[in-house]
Amino acid sequence: MTLRHRSAIGAPAAHEVAERLALLLVRPDIAEAERLGAELARGPVTADRLLAVAGVLRARAAPLVVPPNRVVLDVVDASAHAHTLVDVSAAAALLVAACDGTVAHHGAGAPRDGGEALFAALGIPTDLDAAGARDALEWCGFAHLSRHRFHPTMGRIAHVIAAAPQFFALLAPLLNPALPKRQLVGVDDPTATGPLLDALVDLGAEAALVVTCGGAPFLSPDADAVGHLWIEGQRRTFGNLCGDASRAALTSAGPTHDAARVVATLGGLAEPLADAIAFTAGAALWVGGHLPTLGDARGWAADRLSQGVALAELGGTAGPASAICRSRTAPASASTNPRSPRPPRAAGRRGPGRTG
Repeated sequence: MTLRHRSAIGAPAAHEVAERLALLLVRPDIAEAERLGAELARGPVTADRLLAVAGVLRARAAPLVVPPNRVVLDVVDASAHAHTLVDVSAAAALLVAACDGTVAHHGAGAPRDGGEALFAALGIPTDLDAAGARDALEWCGFAHLSRHRFHPTMGRIAHVIAAAPQFFALLAPLLNPALPKRQLVGVDDPTATGPLLDALVDLGAEAALVVTCGGAPFLSPDADAVGHLWIEGQRRTFGNLCGDASRAALTSAGPTHDAARVVATLGGLAEPLADAIAFTAGAALWVGGHLPTLGDARGWAADRLSQGVALAELGGTAGPASAICRSRTAPASASTNPRSPRPPRAAGRRGPGRTG
């Protein structure tokens, strides 16, 4: 049994939130939308409320059929606040795919952009439709699923979202149209890890880790990580105590510059980002069931990172970052991992989303 996080006295009940939200989707009302958003923002984040809103929006989502016989997972930054760090979760999602995982990445939207700016700078498609996303998952092991493409009705409740951006950022893992059964979710508020994990479990998660690392929404070997874990049918607290190091090396300088650093890191160069990307990707591989322990999975991710990853294998093209880092990137070697469940890629096949 999971622990429940009930609404506080005076806060709207979950069923009331669902009814009001469903009505706003049919009959938009700016004043009512702002009231509901304000109530969601003031009240505590609870599993019941998250599930109530997720149920309304999931029922109206565009369908996505994922490739059969694949363990699809997500690695997502669901920060409750905007922050100034490189989107390590998005980079780790690419590394997981390079390690023969299959990642359907569903970004959190505002106040974060869900990785879209970073992926665009890397030349990775960010506006795939259902057919393109399925093709990407089949041949690249990675697809970014944009919120506006798969949840078009969310535009009708823009005023609710604007009034409660933190609440709706935390909804991202619950709205993934690929319905992944395994997820690594990074948040910046340690009090949100329990309710969000409970909601994921109620939606049928087979394994999930919701974690924060010194306030950052990813795992780093240089700062204490805390959170909650669901694995092998058990709910556990999660902790990885490492100290409290400076985050200056992980500070963002804009999507194009960040993408250049990610390209260099994935290319095999010893960037300061490497340890955080490998640690986060390793945790995702562990939660995804690829390896039995976090240590083994982290080591596998670090080894794959040191070999170099070709973004072209993950659906990328020559994005804006390429000109900055062309002279810095190490040549990427092909994966030698024998565990790959993915069929061989067709020679000369264009990456999903490309034309011409």
